[in-house]
Amino acid sequence: MGIGIGSGRGGARRGSGRPPGSKDRRRRAAQVAAAGQKLPLDIMLSIINDPSVSEARRDKFIIAAAPYLHPRLTTIAIAKAPFEMTDVEIEQTLHRQQEYEARHGFDSSRRGQGNGEDRDS
Repeated sequence: MGIGIGSGRGGARRGSGRPPGSKDRRRRAAQVAAAGQKLPLDIMLSIINDPSVSEARRDKFIIAAAPYLHPRLTTIAIAKAPFEMTDVEIEQTLHRQQEYEARHGFDSSRRGQGNGEDRDS
């Protein structure tokens, strides 16, 4: 094999992919529901809503069912651009910045006054 020709392993291969007639999750769930059976999540929800079940057991089922019912919240803060902010929001942002700098030992009076040690001469 030369450069740029590849390893010769691409393309369709016999036996690869999903077998014909196999069912995906949605189709299996629909068949289970049509057959009158309960899905695992439905069983978990019925246990959660049953007042005769102990609180500890219900808590375990709530923890197990939560990822299927509620999406995770994003951990990325989405900030507005300054031109999208009101004057009050800009003041609040500057105040939070000053509090952060005071807590972490930044000297805001020296802002923009580098000592030049980090520059290449």
